[in-house]
Amino acid sequence: MGRKKEKHGGKVVAPQQTPTITPMQFMMVDLDNFNDKIYICQSDKFNWTVHLYRGTFFKEDYLVMDAYCHTHQTNWACDANIQVYIWDRSVQLIKHHFESKKNCMSCPAFMKWADFVNPDNGYVHDGRVIVDIHITETPKLAEKNLSVVTKEYPGITNLWLTVGRSRFHVNKELLAHTSQFFLDELKNKKLKDNYVINDISPCDFKLFLDLTYNPKQYFSSFHAKDMLDVAKRFGNTEIVPTCHNVVLEDLKDNKISTKDRVKMADTYDFETARELFTSETTASPSSHPRFMTLERFKQGAQKPSPSTKCPEVHTITSKTLEKYRNDYRNRDKTKAEKKEEVVVEAVQKKKVEEVDDDVIFICHINHRAKRQAMWDKLESEQEEEFDWTMPSTSGCR
Repeated sequence: MGRKKEKHGGKVVAPQQTPTITPMQFMMVDLDNFNDKIYICQSDKFNWTVHLYRGTFFKEDYLVMDAYCHTHQTNWACDANIQVYIWDRSVQLIKHHFESKKNCMSCPAFMKWADFVNPDNGYVHDGRVIVDIHITETPKLAEKNLSVVTKEYPGITNLWLTVGRSRFHVNKELLAHTSQFFLDELKNKKLKDNYVINDISPCDFKLFLDLTYNPKQYFSSFHAKDMLDVAKRFGNTEIVPTCHNVVLEDLKDNKISTKDRVKMADTYDFETARELFTSETTASPSSHPRFMTLERFKQGAQKPSPSTKCPEVHTITSKTLEKYRNDYRNRDKTKAEKKEEVVVEAVQKKKVEEVDDDVIFICHINHRAKRQAMWDKLESEQEEEFDWTMPSTSGCR
């Protein structure tokens, strides 16, 4: 018998591109009065904004984080891994898909504030916390819609929901905070693992959960009517105005006739058809963080400040960051080192009081030899203007 012919022609494989890593490093001080901070960093293709703040729901404080991806490109997509470190200790890994008009990620129940400031957990040293955030981006096409989904949402997850053959790992306190239905189930102690929902499709429920975590995220008006029904089913009042705004935006972009607009208004149960004809119908995202209490917000939310504005303070703070990192690694310090630490703290405190105690400093720490050259280049470039009150059309706030 003859031997089966085998193909020996190999394919030319394109070299794999090294993932782009965007690192951020900063220090948190005065945790008792901590409200929020906004951090900005640029990579080759994208601009990243991370908003870290102290949020509250169900009368318990959490460390909340939102991430925004900005770019001047059109029809873009990016998968990103967001790795969070505290004192070189990995505390959270978030995988998220960003794309045009879906460029925000919310991690509402990131960490309980009581656990964060608890001395036994080792996150706080000498009243300070050093945080590193590494964003690894890999541009690719948008993810496909699958009939069977298993998805784990970012942050604290303590409940598995089963819808058809799909399963979702979520935070039950967040669901109860945003939905009257889940609030009643939680009060009645029915919200337990393997909670089954049979009267909704998995695809619609996945979009419902996506909007629960990112309430102002863009989606097609084709799904708006279904989402209005789902929001009514679960008693979620945040999704209703989001659906209205999406429909209104599409109506304006598509230049639909007046007759069709009135018909659409009746179909989507708008309060009045007049909403469709005014230029101020689409509400802009509020600058008030979603889970921050009004009292804490009135104390004064921090305005983002690029580090190039204060190069002198950046130099001092960078040295202080490195010192506290070394102190953490080498806990057995001599008395002379302790005395030197006090002097450095006094100098840092005196300098920072002259500027702003909440100035943000972002360092590209993966190439130490090129760091100074990078800062010199940034100082000579003109700063790009951003609208911080509305970082994107789909802002999480």
